Amino acid sequence: MSHTIELRRVSKYYAGDDSVSMGFSRVDLNLDIGEFVAITGESGSGKSTLLNVISGLDTYEEGEMFVCGEDTTAYGTEDYELYRKTYIGNIFQDFNLINSYTVYQNIEVAMLLPGKRRSEIRQRALELIDLVGLRKYRRTKVSRLSGGQKQRVAIARALAKNAPIIVADEPTGNLDSASAASVMETLARVSKDKLVVMVTHNYEQAEPYVTRKLTMHDGKIIEDKKTGPARMNSEEEYLSAIGAATDGMPRREGRAARAAKAEKAEKAPKATKAAKKPGRPKKVKEEPAEDEDDDKLFDEELRRLHLWWS
Repeated sequence: MSHTIELRRVSKYYAGDDSVSMGFSRVDLNLDIGEFVAITGESGSGKSTLLNVISGLDTYEEGEMFVCGEDTTAYGTEDYELYRKTYIGNIFQDFNLINSYTVYQNIEVAMLLPGKRRSEIRQRALELIDLVGLRKYRRTKVSRLSGGQKQRVAIARALAKNAPIIVADEPTGNLDSASAASVMETLARVSKDKLVVMVTHNYEQAEPYVTRKLTMHDGKIIEDKKTGPARMNSEEEYLSAIGAATDGMPRREGRAARAAKAEKAEKAPKATKAAKKPGRPKKVKEEPAEDEDDDKLFDEELRRLHLWWS
């Protein structure tokens, strides 16, 4: 059985004009559905860089990274965009919510963007709101919520993609202890059928909830400690979770396949354009303009706010 994420001797470097700085070096790591992993370490240890590589926000220079058994070594820009859309749900320290929208609308927009209609998503959106315990706030504008409540909305929004991997960079960094505990409890529930990977400076806060602790120092993992049993109990459950999370999502077409397709098209004889026969013009069924306008508005606003959707 392949791992959800597998890193083999992976390194990340940043090249400047006259120097090269290390993000992390020769990391070997396996991560699986059912784990709630906390990555900790002092500032500059490489933990956020590692999270960015895992989530496809950044590339790597050496080694190999596999996602559900697929090699990402030859990934290009489009491949990484598809990877993030298919596999990754992001939770940010500063929430990245649309404050003028309600709780429901913030979750709804994450499902409208890939093309789903409102009639298809209402039940799922309400289920996610219930999961994070905010049903009575579903019509409340996000600007009126507390920090802890906003972060729970952000978790629900990340889950709206139904991605198998949830990544969180200091999700409780701006929260009080009670709100932080609520967010940790929610992430622990989520990790039953997801892989949750979180960067934190405050491991003591996360300790009661996580199943694994990674400690980084100078770009290397110096501690990899199991702190509790993974919440996925069997290979059957694991495969079921992966299948459910990625069902119906687009799959990456390998570079070799794309090159072969392009070569075949180039060699194919050019078809001559057939003369058009007179006849009735074909009617084109038009979609309701209101839904198109709404989708365009949501898309523009999300991009303006630099949200996670690639």
